Amino acid sequence: MGFFGQLIENGMEQDLRNKRLRAVVKQLNAERKRHAMKVDILCNDLVESQKQFISRLNTIDFSSGFYESIIGATELDKLFNQAAGMIESQVFGAEVAFFLRKNNRIDIYPNRDWGNVSEEFRDIKNRMNLSLANRICNANKVCGLEEIFAMDVDGCLEGAGKLSAAAFPIGMVKACGFMLVSRDGDNPLDSGEIANIAAITGGLSKAVESCQMLACR
Repeated sequence: MGFFGQLIENGMEQDLRNKRLRAVVKQLNAERKRHAMKVDILCNDLVESQKQFISRLNTIDFSSGFYESIIGATELDKLFNQAAGMIESQVFGAEVAFFLRKNNRIDIYPNRDWGNVSEEFRDIKNRMNLSLANRICNANKVCGLEEIFAMDVDGCLEGAGKLSAAAFPIGMVKACGFMLVSRDGDNPLDSGEIANIAAITGGLSKAVESCQMLACR
């Protein structure tokens, strides 16, 4: 093989080595990207798991404080007064009312000066009629204010002020009433607060049932 032939062969071998090197580098880059993606996914999963864990701890702490606050309450007035006080102290800016079905009427708790609550909340409380309360109870789930307005086929809440609010069912199997929790619409209830309140409705329902049983003795 002549000199030029050797140069050509050497050049071809160098091109082949360069191609192999580029293929190896490309493969390494692909592996690095896949590894980085896996790390990102694991980190995101870890962060989400931590958020969920903290949220569960917050709910446990909220529930513990709530149950401690209603210990010893054997009458509905005292039970609802203590329950409302605890929720309003833990959920900043919240206002609470309880509606219980009794025969053909709705009893509203706690028994307090409603002049101290916001005009919008007081307006909704005063406008609530038996028909709408029955629909909220029959839904037997947490209902946002938009859902409550949608149930208002009689128009009793027409023109009522807009708030951020949710109704939480009270009852062991079927709802015998509900708890209305609201706050100013500019500072809406967040999902964590709603979850915390929803978590205590089972214990509250048992406490209500016990008070009603004691009252019948």
